[in-house]
Order: sequence, then structure tokens, then C-alpha cells
Amino acid sequence: MKIFRLLPLAVVAIAGCAEHSVSISPFFVPASQYAGYSCLQLRLEAKRVEEDLEGFTTVQDRLATRDTMLAAAVLVPVTSPAVYFLTGGNADTADAVAQYRGELVAMQKQAILKDCPLPT
Repeated sequence: MKIFRLLPLAVVAIAGCAEHSVSISPFFVPASQYAGYSCLQLRLEAKRVEEDLEGFTTVQDRLATRDTMLAAAVLVPVTSPAVYFLTGGNADTADAVAQYRGELVAMQKQAILKDCPLPT
């Protein structure tokens, strides 16, 4: 009978899990945003964005791993504060990953238009 009381908690915990960074799609960013950039500026900006993206993907993957481990342990009796912690994925981090990925795609498109492809 106790298992049925914990079932809704399991569903909420699993649904609230942060996803690994590899499964986050880029947001749309128009390539025209970078139309005024020179090839050098595109390379420098892409390098900066890649560095920022690397930091956010590391955080996102840690959150996803934490959430996976907590969801696996959800069948252990849980208190109300723990429920809040279990369901708290960080959407801001996932949004940052998607935004930076979108910016990189836009910069790559603009670099191709300018005939100065970015190193990958």
C-alpha cells in the first residue's frame, strides 16, 4: 500500500529531471545577428561562446546525473523538503546551453556566408 502513495512522487521526480546536455537542442538565433562581424570577430566570439557553453554543459550534466540518482532513490521514504529538492531541475542552465548552441550555429552560418568557416 505504501508503494502506491509513493508512485505519484516517482512520476513527479522523473518528470522534473534535468536532461543531459547532449539532448538539448539549440535555440534559433538569426545568422544576421552576426552580419556586421569580421571573420576575426566571428572566430573570437565563437571561441568565447564555446568556452561559456563548455561550463554550462558541465553544470547541466552534473544536474542530470544528480537527478537520475535521486529519481532512482525515490522509492525510499521521502520528506516534503526532499520532494522539493528532487523536482528542482535547473531550467536556466538548460536554456543557457540551448542559447549558446544557437549562437554557435548562427555564427557558423554567417562565417560560411563570409567565406571564412569557423574551426570545429
